[in-house]
Amino acid sequence: MMSDDEPKELLAQLAVAQVKTGVKLAKLAALYGGVGNNQGKVAAKFSFNSLKQSLRIDGLSFDLREKNVTRYAGGIRAHPIRC
Repeated sequence: MMSDDEPKELLAQLAVAQVKTGVKLAKLAALYGGVGNNQGKVAAKFSFNSLKQSLRIDGLSFDLREKNVTRYAGGIRAHPIRC
């Protein structure tokens, strides 16, 4: 038979385990979110740097090469790609 304190102790242990699990999940979410964001930045930087020598990539021609520019068209703000 359980004493009166055993369920309280078990509940306290579960609460601690739940907090630890939450912290680990938050770290994983930050890590994997960061990986995705980082890969996007790497791709943007690679594309930008690829246009350094020539404004052509795989048969596509560009008029200019700009970095981190915010543009407005029809009252809509277009966010830049950060390199």
